[in-house]
Amino acid sequence: MTQLERTIEIYRSIESPVWEGDHLCGRVRVGERLNSFVSEYEDDFEVELKDGQGLVISNDDLAQYDFLQIKFLPPRKVFSFFAKDFDDYLEHFSFLYKQANEFYIADIDGLYKNSDSSSSQIKAYCFVVSLYELLLRVADHTEKEGASTHRHIILSVSGKEDIPVIYSSQDIIRLSENLHGKNITNIEEELFSSPHKASKLSLFKKSISQYLSGNNSDVKFAILIEQLLEIYKNYKNNYELFLHEFSFEDEKEKLEQKKQEYLLKLNDILNGIHGKLLA
Repeated sequence: MTQLERTIEIYRSIESPVWEGDHLCGRVRVGERLNSFVSEYEDDFEVELKDGQGLVISNDDLAQYDFLQIKFLPPRKVFSFFAKDFDDYLEHFSFLYKQANEFYIADIDGLYKNSDSSSSQIKAYCFVVSLYELLLRVADHTEKEGASTHRHIILSVSGKEDIPVIYSSQDIIRLSENLHGKNITNIEEELFSSPHKASKLSLFKKSISQYLSGNNSDVKFAILIEQLLEIYKNYKNNYELFLHEFSFEDEKEKLEQKKQEYLLKLNDILNGIHGKLLA
């Protein structure tokens, strides 16, 4: 088991756990699980054990108790993060834009590990991160104002569409209720495939701009999350129109080419007749 999984195991055994800042506290049963956890992570996790009177207990005295109060600092690193809730998670490092290698969201009992999770909310969050990565490929420009500010996706569509990457846990929750197995991969494969790649990207950016135009900048990304499937549907409709127009122009060009070939042949025939008449 990883360090994070060991922490989750202890967390689930705590009766009514509470948070004190970044520390977890609560009443826990004394046993082999607790003994092993304390022995291995006492220093790393700043583990503190107290009895019912609030007196600090030494590891050597654990066997004398059935229950103790535990307080410890769970792993909260960029590669392995134990979070109180999604808002807590999103506030740290760059998790708005890239997920940790493994993480746990305590209030929904959701674990992300090995690039997968059974939690619908975590799947929705991963969808949002994939959307951001897709937009990085689609964008004409990106900006980051400073280490403490959000990033911007900038699209050049009849002007400048500036999309600050701002969203919250509520946007993730709403998306999780309507995701229904959708993923970014299908959209990405469609946009970056041949033929007409440049036209596809242009039409997709126009569809995004149509849905976001007129909205405050701080809600644009949240709208994009919520309306992405509708935006993509709009793009598909526009692309179908483009194909019909492209097909029409192609047929028109072929017809014009045949017309020119016919006129050349007709001219050759007339020249031949004219030559015979002169002879």
